[in-house]
This record gives sequence, structure tokens and C-alpha cells, in this order.
Amino acid sequence: MEYKLVAKPQFTLVGYARKFNSQTSYKEIPEFWNGLYFNKGARIAEGDEICGEYGVCYDVDDMGGFTYMIADHYDPGTVIPNGAEVIVVPAHTWAIFECHGSLPDSLQQVNTYIFNEWLPNSKQYRMSGDLNIEAYFDAIPNNPEDDYSEIWIPVEEI
Repeated sequence: MEYKLVAKPQFTLVGYARKFNSQTSYKEIPEFWNGLYFNKGARIAEGDEICGEYGVCYDVDDMGGFTYMIADHYDPGTVIPNGAEVIVVPAHTWAIFECHGSLPDSLQQVNTYIFNEWLPNSKQYRMSGDLNIEAYFDAIPNNPEDDYSEIWIPVEEI
């Protein structure tokens, strides 16, 4: 599977977060999106909604737990809605993997490949930090098989 390396500066995100376990996350994270994003319509400020540009996994623990956030870019000074959190994503070089097809299946397949095959077998890169990002682009309602998203993994050379 092909990937590209992209250096990105530090950026800030705002969103709603919840703890998950890696054993059940493939089922529970789509439910989190359905329950929060599609039904709640969380507002950042008048006229602005958290539209889910990103899904961010961070604070990974030794027991397979992690925090997952449905997030958007955050501009300092903007009102943060009740229950939302702000995180700063440090500058990194990211290995960016493309995901083509309907969600969440295409994304979960690529994610499984990255963590079960690519990272363990890479002789050139290792993960740098304990976060990774799903970047979402416009979904195609009538043709979900044409949906496009990306998984960003922070890496450093070995």
C-alpha cells in the first residue's frame, strides 16, 4: 500500500472525545459518530458546527485504551462548546495513507493494515508519538464507494 510523507506544522483541534478500547473500537467509534455527529449538531459558535473534519486517536494506554475525538480545526478565541475539548497536535512528519470506498469499512481496512503490517514490518520508519489522525473529505452520498479519506501516522526515521 502506497503512502506519502508530508511535514505539517503544529495545529489545534476542537471536538468531542470519548475513551475506547481497541478490542471494540471498530464497532463503537462509528456508533459515536452516529450518536454525536449526525444527531447532536454540536455548535462551536453561532453559525458554526463541528462538522467532523478529523477523527483523532490519542492518549493510548498499555491496556489497549485510547481517546478518540471527532474534531475540526480550532481558531484560538473561538467559543468552545460545553463538553468539547481542545488539543494541540505537534508538528510532525506524517505518513499519509489514502482510503477509498465507503466508510467505515475502507478506513478500518487501511488502519488494520498500517498497525498490523506496515508499522511492524517497516525498516525505515517508526511511529513518533501516541496519536494518529483520520482526515475526512466530502462524502459522496449516492456513491459511497467513491468516498475518500486519509489516515495520518506521525513517523520518524529509524
